Amino acid sequence: MLRGLFFTGILVVTLGALAWAFENWRGERAWQAKVREYAAKGDPLDAPLGGTASVPADQDVFATPLLRPLREYDVVGQEIRWRDTNGVARVDAMTLPRLNTDNMELTDGRTPLASWQEALRETGQFPLPATPGTPASDVLIALDRWKAELEELEAASHRPMARFRTGSEGDLEAYLKFLGRAKSFSGLLQLRSAARLSAGDSNRALADIEFNERWARLMDSEPLMISHLVAIAIETIGTRMAWEGLADHRWNDEQLQRLQALFAARRPRENLARVLRGELRFGLSYMESWLGAAPSTAGSPDTDATPGPAHPATRLPRGWVRQNQISLVRYHELLAARCARWIAGDLPDAQIGEGPVEQLKREGPAIYTTLTLMLAPALERTMEKADRLLTISRMAEIACALERYRLANGGYPETLEALKPTLMSEVPSDPCTGKPFQYRRTGDATFQLYSLGLNGRDDGGRFVRDDTSNDWVWPVAVPMDRKERMF
Repeated sequence: MLRGLFFTGILVVTLGALAWAFENWRGERAWQAKVREYAAKGDPLDAPLGGTASVPADQDVFATPLLRPLREYDVVGQEIRWRDTNGVARVDAMTLPRLNTDNMELTDGRTPLASWQEALRETGQFPLPATPGTPASDVLIALDRWKAELEELEAASHRPMARFRTGSEGDLEAYLKFLGRAKSFSGLLQLRSAARLSAGDSNRALADIEFNERWARLMDSEPLMISHLVAIAIETIGTRMAWEGLADHRWNDEQLQRLQALFAARRPRENLARVLRGELRFGLSYMESWLGAAPSTAGSPDTDATPGPAHPATRLPRGWVRQNQISLVRYHELLAARCARWIAGDLPDAQIGEGPVEQLKREGPAIYTTLTLMLAPALERTMEKADRLLTISRMAEIACALERYRLANGGYPETLEALKPTLMSEVPSDPCTGKPFQYRRTGDATFQLYSLGLNGRDDGGRFVRDDTSNDWVWPVAVPMDRKERMF
């Protein structure tokens, strides 16, 4: 019996080793076939995402002296060591103090300039006069601390690209730190724009909004999903900046036309479709690192797992990882086709039909798709974020046209059709339904405008943050809890 158990054990181990070797051979063979297929189409799966060498300095925002030190570093062990620590410290210093929000639960969404005045004075780090002025004047004086830096960034924002990656292993960590700084720059612009509006300088407040929009486009020029998400956040901040002027009727007709054109030019769905090509290469490289090979690019920033040989996937047959790489390519093919229908049909993602995840699960064994499906949720959540930005942008475009109508006629129209053709050639539809937005005039100086949201149901203009069973509402200037504000 012992001899039988011994030989049975040997047989099981041998068969297991053969199965392991066969899976490795089959997976590698299938993967190389996929690589050849894409190479024949002129779209190699291992193509680099591009780097600083391919972008002329006068076209790259990172070539400006203020930002250049952020991509000049060495990686020693697991630590990033900046070569120009003074240059990095200069950028890090462009940080606003934290506000005490204990007494700010109910606000109308406007920037609390008085609270900012108090916070800036308390730090003792800003060039403020001994005697306090108005909140707007003190805020503007304080922000002059970074006048030179903001002027340099504004000039650089007219460049067409931002290329951070240099090819070193520290790129991802360093870039994520920069994206945090990039969003904080937008926060500076938001505060300055609000102060300029309050001080009656609407022209320069509008210039800040346009600067913010160019800054968002630069963040979106990198083929990275995380960059796209930061761009969405910055554009949302820009919408809030414009809303403050709309709520207080501070924009004139010429300024409203510029804002209307700015919102109409946003293309979050198309930008997401473009970014997906880069995200595929990041995902493939991320899986490549599980095989113990040196990745050609850094891992995807949109996953919670950490690339490297310690990942549990390294204990799987190499062929299974290869099959998951094939599944990832297939997932992106399905996602790209879905995005094409999403863009062309002007419909929300939820109404397009079966999702890529469900389709992928039907097409292959779970062991060949599990690793791919780990990367999928972040991508699909981004489609919702893109729809949300598109919805906000279209409502902002309509709100600008409504304000122009009010300036010309003394009140808002009864229907959105009254905006055509003088103020809008066509009134944009609700991205969540493909149908007109919900609109009603509630007074000469007030109106209600909202989207039906993800559920496609009219909930009467009710919005609560993080609740999918509500409408997406253009905010009105009345006190409301932060959870009730669309942005």
